[in-house]
Amino acid sequence: MTERLSLQARFVHNHYARRSRYRYCQVGFMDSKKPNSFSARALRYLEQMDEIEGWFTLEAAWCTVCLNDAQQRNGTRGSVVEIGVHHGKSFILLCLLRSQEETAVCYDLFERQDENIDRSGKGNLAILIRNLQYAGISQSHLKLITANSLDLTGAIVRRDAESPIRMFSIDGGHTAEITRNDLSIATEAIADDGVIILDDFFNESWPGVATGAAQFIRDYPKKMVPFAVVGNKVFFAKTDRAAESYRQILSKSNILAEHFAIKISEFFGHPVLVGVDARKAIRVSPKLWLLIRRVSFLKSPRVLAGKIARRISRRFRSRSLNFD
Repeated sequence: MTERLSLQARFVHNHYARRSRYRYCQVGFMDSKKPNSFSARALRYLEQMDEIEGWFTLEAAWCTVCLNDAQQRNGTRGSVVEIGVHHGKSFILLCLLRSQEETAVCYDLFERQDENIDRSGKGNLAILIRNLQYAGISQSHLKLITANSLDLTGAIVRRDAESPIRMFSIDGGHTAEITRNDLSIATEAIADDGVIILDDFFNESWPGVATGAAQFIRDYPKKMVPFAVVGNKVFFAKTDRAAESYRQILSKSNILAEHFAIKISEFFGHPVLVGVDARKAIRVSPKLWLLIRRVSFLKSPRVLAGKIARRISRRFRSRSLNFD
């Protein structure tokens, strides 16, 4: 009963979310006339992404959607994989971006948290499954695997995914050793025109990521080529040619140009697109921020509906617990 009421409450939120305005991106353009776009469901998910706990930024999500749209339009096929899924915030996006025949695979320690040596995340299988259900992710071609990435290889990942990987997200352990290991797995597993997405390279709380990535690039300079730095993520391709193509695609994307100040910089000797949030940041007092949030709830039915849905869900869950 509680679960059914929770789903009904979430439906209130989704009703307003579906009425909100969303856009489609393609190579260099915004295509609002193609409701059957591969990326349409994913863009709708971005409207509700904050409902799920995690650190996946909207900026990185936009970039991922644009790259996926380019891959799909160019006929690129393959699986999507993530190491380190937490509660599924970014993995859900990858699942929504795949076609029906493509497999989505995630690896996490889940209940084996005694092996989580740096506590950079805490995957929870039950919460992940619930979030996947709420997002309407089909169980077909979906694999949720409990594993330590130090025990994986590129061959194992390809076997589990049943094909080369076209999008490989790395957000597992944040030590230098684990980062090197996960990059090694990804470079072995991805397709020739695949994309590797590395999280937290520039996060000062996790210097092991930058250390491990720098060591890997130093030792294997030909295995992956950076082409973009957006939303706390570094995006890599397998070849110089693929990196150049993806960089050009992102530089011509209207959806990125609308939200970022874009420039071309250099990263480990390669040109990369850097997307910096173009919005002006101002400091306000806590009381003023609380007032702004309350006013924004009144002006945004979608946000207000989400707030109401969460309160309804918590209230019925609490009543159910008291009744038992």
